[in-house]
Amino acid sequence: MGSGLAICHSIVESHGGTVTVGGQTHSTAVALLVYVCYRYADAILCRLGATGAAVLTRLSAFILLAIGVQIAWNGIRALVATLPNAA
Repeated sequence: MGSGLAICHSIVESHGGTVTVGGQTHSTAVALLVYVCYRYADAILCRLGATGAAVLTRLSAFILLAIGVQIAWNGIRALVATLPNAA
């Protein structure tokens, strides 16, 4: 287990959580996918062309926006729940 993963593991367990092997496998798969995308970025962009690259950029920006809105919504909802006389 890597040192960063060991630190995360100890933090999660100290707060009463558990760490599964499946989660580690998924993290490794995502890291490998990101590496392949970065390694072959030039070839991927040449294959997509200018229009495909623009579509991919807009799509990834939309996904990031949706994640940001979800995080903001969760924060606002948690804040409202702590206010007195909250419904």
